[in-house]
Amino acid sequence: MDFIIPAKKLRRSKDDGCVYGYTRKPYMRKSPYPKGTVHIKPLKRENAAYIKLTKLGYSINQLSEAFGRSTRYIHKIVRNEVKIGYLRQVDKRKLPHAIRLRTSSIRRKMLRNYLKLWENWILGEGEKPP
Repeated sequence: MDFIIPAKKLRRSKDDGCVYGYTRKPYMRKSPYPKGTVHIKPLKRENAAYIKLTKLGYSINQLSEAFGRSTRYIHKIVRNEVKIGYLRQVDKRKLPHAIRLRTSSIRRKMLRNYLKLWENWILGEGEKPP
């Protein structure tokens, strides 16, 4: 079976002089963050705080508002814990709208009150989470 030719030898490029050949693309890695954006690296305790607060019943939107992170980032962390089986998410869409609004506003106020304690724990000042 000497007549089998590897595919790389059949492929010709414009650099080789072929008129209809493909052009080699210059593979340059671009920065994942556009200019002007600031990437904040997460602390080890920050992810644990999101998981613990989600276990307490806070929604992803409430956490993103309180900590100033995107909902995508927090959802990525919570989704991994749900896949492992550590967290169970409750479907809150089945609750009446008025009850959802009232409980979410109460929870936002509670989270605002506890936010300073959580930030201190995330920064490593305390040993146990609040």
